[in-house]
Amino acid sequence: MLRPFIVDVADLIHRPGARRTEARTGTTGAMQVAETLVADGATLTVEAKFEPVGSGVLATGWAAVLWNSNCRRCAVPVSGTTKSPFQEEFDANGSIDGDTYPMKHDQVDLELVSREAILLDLPLAPLCREDCAGLCPTCGIDLNEGACDCAPSTADPRWSALTALDFGTE
Repeated sequence: MLRPFIVDVADLIHRPGARRTEARTGTTGAMQVAETLVADGATLTVEAKFEPVGSGVLATGWAAVLWNSNCRRCAVPVSGTTKSPFQEEFDANGSIDGDTYPMKHDQVDLELVSREAILLDLPLAPLCREDCAGLCPTCGIDLNEGACDCAPSTADPRWSALTALDFGTE
């Protein structure tokens, strides 16, 4: 099975000051945060600069993938690409206290690092646009397409005491 995110770094391990950049593209499994989804088999692009540190290498780069979701205000489908930065150390002695990733046979696997960076960077509540007006809470019409004929909602009288509060912000 072809593993496009495995990078051989044997030429860097005992050469202080050496650096090399690698770019890889392949597919990844499904990922999801809240309602934002990266589809199974989505194209994952990774670029990283490698340099030797201690008994391993430091990988600094980014991972990019297409995501899909629905707008949190009006529920129309939205999609985008996240380009998530990462900087992680791979150690030849294995994972050290969860601070490093294991390096096996002078090779590093960028897939797990990329997936973790992407999961931290996916939007939790995406918008179709910054000024999305959302849906009318009464009739459900998309307010981005125009106003509805619903009467303005009246405030709940139980909350009226809060209008008298002054937080000194102006």
